[in-house]
Amino acid sequence: MIPRKRGPPKRVLPLVIADKGYDSYPLKQRLLQKGTRLVSPNLRTRKSHLEDRRRLRRYKRRWIVERSIAWVASWRRLTARWDRLLSSWTGFLHAALLVICLRRLVKVRF
Repeated sequence: MIPRKRGPPKRVLPLVIADKGYDSYPLKQRLLQKGTRLVSPNLRTRKSHLEDRRRLRRYKRRWIVERSIAWVASWRRLTARWDRLLSSWTGFLHAALLVICLRRLVKVRF
């Protein structure tokens, strides 16, 4: 079991990478006041405050992480969390990651 701590986080996030749904000027201003930068692609309707393309490179790498999480989430036993022990769940997680990596390397379906 993971202990939970109450209260605000102890450190400030320097950067938040989000999708187009979070592209709003008031949100960016509130995060800047807290010392956090928001990197998100612009909506098509935005004509001012365009995001710098160099910063959007980090957004492109974000997709790799989301895709990997989606592959793990396709394993129902891991998402439903039927196991009582964390060690057995972790074992199935490692097995799922191994199969995912093998599928990517060998291009074989199990």
